[in-house]
Amino acid sequence: MFLEQTHIVHACPISIVAAAEDVFGGDIASDVINMENAKSCVFIITLGGGTGSATVQIVASDAATPANTTAISFNYKQITAPDTQGATTEAKSVVCGAASDTIFVIEASAAKLAEAGYGYIYLEAAEKVAFPKDGAIMAFLMGLRSAEDVTPTQVV
Repeated sequence: MFLEQTHIVHACPISIVAAAEDVFGGDIASDVINMENAKSCVFIITLGGGTGSATVQIVASDAATPANTTAISFNYKQITAPDTQGATTEAKSVVCGAASDTIFVIEASAAKLAEAGYGYIYLEAAEKVAFPKDGAIMAFLMGLRSAEDVTPTQVV
């Protein structure tokens, strides 16, 4: 899987990239992503300066507009600048934000999603410390079945 086969480097710390807006400004949820054709979804949270933090979880849902949801366990790794790799850990939530120049890589597998009986996924962050935190959140679908199965967008 992604965390086992990829070495991630914090190549653009806050000293190089201009500060982003408050990434955890209030409770947030990512777009809902269709996992039909993927083996996993990798969320990358890059954090710069600021003292805010949030409790992050991965949520499985029954549809593009969720009626039923459940938090699922995921694997994550914390990487501090410039390239200090933390251990890969399984959890149902993780607190992100205390340190600056940090990356959290979160991987949710389609197998965990299937155990919950759902086909969609999103990241949810509940603000823990309500101070600004520079950063951004990206998502990558991994292990796509084939190019023919991929629609122009998986975000629903």
